[in-house]
Amino acid sequence: MRTAIPAPLIALGLAALAAGCADTHTTEVETVRGTADALLEMCAADRPQDALEVLDPPARQAFLRAGGARAGCLEVLGLRASRLAPAATADVLRRTRVANVRAGDLSAHAEIRSPTGERASLELEKSRGVWYVAHPARSGVSQNDLSSR
Repeated sequence: MRTAIPAPLIALGLAALAAGCADTHTTEVETVRGTADALLEMCAADRPQDALEVLDPPARQAFLRAGGARAGCLEVLGLRASRLAPAATADVLRRTRVANVRAGDLSAHAEIRSPTGERASLELEKSRGVWYVAHPARSGVSQNDLSSR
């Protein structure tokens, strides 16, 4: 004997599934934003050694090769504020914000904007449930690049 599932019950199940996916996506976006914000805050607070916690091994290597803590932060963030005086660089880092986040299940992009108008894109990857900055940011990301992601 065949049992039919009422159409409203199927629709309710699909709506619940879609709502669960939307909540998961929102959580991923907020977690990625939190990781990017944490990196910015650690660099701005002159605690760049703590920033290593949110970097994956290749990004850590780029940070360490940059030749100094502040230079490491700028390298990983993809900002060119290194031409500024140290006090001005610190101010730029304090005022740099995450402008846009696009997140999937295992990878994400976080666009950051400095008060000088400079933009960069952080690439993040999820490993064992934790988001890490995957490699040094690329500075000068065009709006077309961002809209295609």
